[in-house]
Amino acid sequence: MHIVVFDSGFGGELFADYIEKEVPIFETIRVIDWQQSQQPYQNSKTARARTLEKLRPYINHSEAIIIANQFVSTTSLAYFRKKYPSQKFSGFSFGQKPRTTASRALILTTKPVRKTLAYHKFVYHLRMKTQEFDCDEWIDLINQGEYMEKTVARDLAKFRKFKPGLIILGDSHLADVKPIIREFFGPTVAIMDGYKTALKDLCHILGLRGGIGKK
Repeated sequence: MHIVVFDSGFGGELFADYIEKEVPIFETIRVIDWQQSQQPYQNSKTARARTLEKLRPYINHSEAIIIANQFVSTTSLAYFRKKYPSQKFSGFSFGQKPRTTASRALILTTKPVRKTLAYHKFVYHLRMKTQEFDCDEWIDLINQGEYMEKTVARDLAKFRKFKPGLIILGDSHLADVKPIIREFFGPTVAIMDGYKTALKDLCHILGLRGGIGKK
C-alpha cells in the first residue's frame, strides 16, 4: 500500500514526514508541486488539469491512497472522488463543521483558497462572525524555512480586539506555526486544523482505531 501526498509546498512535506514516522509500514510517495506554491490555480478546471498531470501515475491503483491538500482539496477533491470511485482519496475538506460554541472565528487561509466556491459555502454555514487573514506571506516564508514567530505575532496582533473563540487553519503549511498561534491566543481558543482533519480522514480509510499519534 502506498500513501501518495500531493501538495504545493512545505505543508505537504510536513505531512509526509509525519506519516512516515507514524505509519512506517506504508510507503510514502511525495508529489510536491513546488511551482504552484507561487502560482495559484485560477479555477476548478485548471486545478483539475494540473492535478491529473501530477497524479496520473497513481490514479486507479488500488494499492495507493492519495492525500491532496490546499488548492485541490477546495476545488477538485469531490470531482476526483466522483470520477474515480475505485480510487481512495483523502484530504482536508471545508465541508466539515467545527465543534465549538464560539461565536467569533478567525480564518487563516490564502487568496486562492478564498476564491473557491467550497470556501464561501463553508464560511456561510459557520453561522458566526468571522474575520479573515490571507497568510500568503507566511506560506512563502515557511517554504523558505524562515523563522516565523515575530511575523505571525505581528499579524495576529491585528485581531486581538476581535477576540476569536475559534481559529481555522485553512492551509496545510500552517501546521508548522500552530504552536505559535496557540501561544498567542492561549489554551481556551479552539483551533480547527485542516492538517489534523486530513490525518483523521486517513485513519478512517486505513481503519486505524485511536488515530495516528497526537499531532
